Amino acid sequence: MPLGRLLALSATGMIAIALVPGIEIGWSIVGTVSLIMAGIFVFLGPLYVRTDLQQDMLVLPLLKTYPLSGAQVVGAEIASTVVILAAFQAALLIVGFPQLVHIVGGERSVPVALAGILATPAITALRSAVANAWAVLLPGWIHLGPGRASGIEGLGQNLVAIFGSAIAHGLLLILPAAFALPVWIVGRVWVGDWMMVPAAFTASAVAFGELWLLVRWLGASFSRTDPSDVEAAIAS
Repeated sequence: MPLGRLLALSATGMIAIALVPGIEIGWSIVGTVSLIMAGIFVFLGPLYVRTDLQQDMLVLPLLKTYPLSGAQVVGAEIASTVVILAAFQAALLIVGFPQLVHIVGGERSVPVALAGILATPAITALRSAVANAWAVLLPGWIHLGPGRASGIEGLGQNLVAIFGSAIAHGLLLILPAAFALPVWIVGRVWVGDWMMVPAAFTASAVAFGELWLLVRWLGASFSRTDPSDVEAAIAS
């Protein structure tokens, strides 16, 4: 399903739930759904927002004419997806904040929300980098271009992309978590729940460090990629 249609249906459904007469928990459901969707789009968003190399590898000859290095092209392509998803996730978090207060408690909700705001863009950026890595390194293994592949072969491509990307993304999150966890464990003795914010900042800093290395690596691979290689991979 295209992203625009998915967002429209989601927004319509949440508004309908909230406005149904007699349902006092309508807005609670909307808030809960918003929080869940914000988390889901961290991991699945880059598969649907294809305004990056998942689409633009089809116009590789044009990209090669730009006076930019491979790393600059890859970084800009990743950013184009992350900016869209971050704006959407921010809107969902704003809508879901009252429900977050209800779930985790008033005093804890603010540090939890700030930690989420700090960590979400970094996690999403790594997920987008993985999606772009498929397009650069293995263009024949995923469906390039807008939309999703259909049919039996398309189903196989989608499964490979989803599960392979999930594994790669999980591995990339190990190092940020390894740095953030000691910060949280040690600091919460004195600071309490507010230590989630420095821990999230630490995780984000490490994640963006990983992203910088990935962009440099993928940029070098992008520079070496010939348009005929992509055409051959797609044809096979």
